[in-house]
Amino acid sequence: MYRITLLVTLILLGSCSLKNRSDLESMNINGKVRSINEKTFSINDSLEIDKNYIFNESGQVVSITHYYPTTQFNFKATNHYSFWGRLIEQNFFESDSLDLKQVFIKIDNTKDSILAYDSKDDLVSSGILKYDENRNVIESLLYDTLKTVSYSETSLYDTNGKLAESEINSLDSSIDGDTYLFTYDSLGRVGSYSFRNKAGEYVQNEIYTYESDQFGNWVEKTIVDANGDKIGIVKRELEYK
Repeated sequence: MYRITLLVTLILLGSCSLKNRSDLESMNINGKVRSINEKTFSINDSLEIDKNYIFNESGQVVSITHYYPTTQFNFKATNHYSFWGRLIEQNFFESDSLDLKQVFIKIDNTKDSILAYDSKDDLVSSGILKYDENRNVIESLLYDTLKTVSYSETSLYDTNGKLAESEINSLDSSIDGDTYLFTYDSLGRVGSYSFRNKAGEYVQNEIYTYESDQFGNWVEKTIVDANGDKIGIVKRELEYK
C-alpha cells in the first residue's frame, strides 16, 4: 500500500497551492468534465485497473478511486480545498477504511509542510514540498517520527512545464533509486514512460498512442513496449457537464 499511496500522492500534488491552471487543464482535458473513468486492460483483454476521477466546479480533483479486480483491492484518495481553492487535506482509504490523512500547511510561496496521521489520528510522519517559480513540485521530503528522512523525490520538468523525470530515494530498498521518465506528444499527452531502477536497468518501457473524442480528449490509449509489441489498452469515458 505504501508505494501506491506515494504514487497517488504525487499525482495530486499539483493542487497543493494556488495556481493558474486547474487539474483538468493540467491533464489536457478540454471542456467542462464532471468525472473520468479509466479502465486498463491487459493484452488478453482482462481488466486490471478500474480508476475513477471526480472533479469539482473549479476543475480540481476531489477524489481518485483505484480498484484492482484480480485482488479486489480498493484504494481511494479524497481532496479537500480551502475557500481559495488551495488543497489543505487529503484522505487515503483502503477498502473504504481510512488509512492515512495528510494535512497541508503553507510555509511560503516556495514551500508547503505536510503532516500525516494514521487512522487513530496519531502523527506518523511529516514532510516538506518545495516548488519552482512555476509552482511545480521539485522536491518532496518525508520524515518519520524520529525526524529522519524516510523518503525523498526530486522532480525535473521540460520547457513546457511537464514532469520529465522523478528520482526516489528511500529507506525502503525496494524503491530506493527508482527513476520515472516521461516524454510528451505535440498535444501534451504522455508519449512514453520508462521506469529505471537503482542499478540503471530499464525495468519498464511503454509507448502510448491515442484516439480522441469530438472534444479532443483521448478516449482510448494503446500501450506498446520498447519492441512495439502491444501490452495493454486503456479505455476512458468522460462525463461532461
